[in-house]
Formats: sequence, structure tokens, C-alpha cells
Amino acid sequence: MIQLERALTHYIADKLNLEVDKEIFRGGLPVGTDSCSVMLLESRTTNELGCQRFMVKFYCSYPERDLIMSTVNSLVCNFPAYGIALAMGSSNLKLKSITKGMSGLGKDFADDGQLKSFGEIFLTVLV
Repeated sequence: MIQLERALTHYIADKLNLEVDKEIFRGGLPVGTDSCSVMLLESRTTNELGCQRFMVKFYCSYPERDLIMSTVNSLVCNFPAYGIALAMGSSNLKLKSITKGMSGLGKDFADDGQLKSFGEIFLTVLV
């Protein structure tokens, strides 16, 4: 699951033209940063033969609400996507699909003495 989360972070970073570990992170946002994150929330049990289903959350936090709106909109436009090959070390993992669920903007919050907004998208990944 760590490799999948890492590969999804790189995939989304590529779609948004963001630098991994500087502008987008895996698993959470470092305190006090204006950035994005990709986080595996859960693995859902499925009775489909040869399928695994993962719930993924992409979110970002910036002081500029317009930047969040454009980032979320840019990513939403990439899904649904089918038959994606994710680079995982020296091999590729073939995904059946990445589909979008709920997306939205959150309320402003204080972070390290600065008022920020956040946006998020929930994705379903079928392997």
C-alpha cells in the first residue's frame, strides 16, 4: 500500500505539474506548508475476482482560495481514467480505473498563524 500511495502521488504530481516532496506530499501535509497531499484512506473489500478497491484523498491547503479552486478543478478534469500504468519501482502496476467522487472546498482555518483554505477530492482506485 505504501508503494501504491507513492505511485499515485507521483501520478497526480505529473498531472498538476507539481514537485513531489516540495509541492505535493504522500500521506499528509507538513505543518506550516502551502502544498498538496495524496493519502490512501482505506482498502475496501470487494467480491470481484482479481480486484482491489482503494479510497484515496487528494487535498491541498493554500492562503489563496482561487489557487485551491483552480488546482481542484485541474485535477477533477483528469478523471475518470482507465487502464493507467503506474510506475512502482522497477515495474508498472496496471490500474483498472481511477474515478472521482466528492470534491469541494473547505472552510478557512488557522495554520501557523496564517488563515488558509483547503480543497479536496475523493478518488476510488480499482486495481
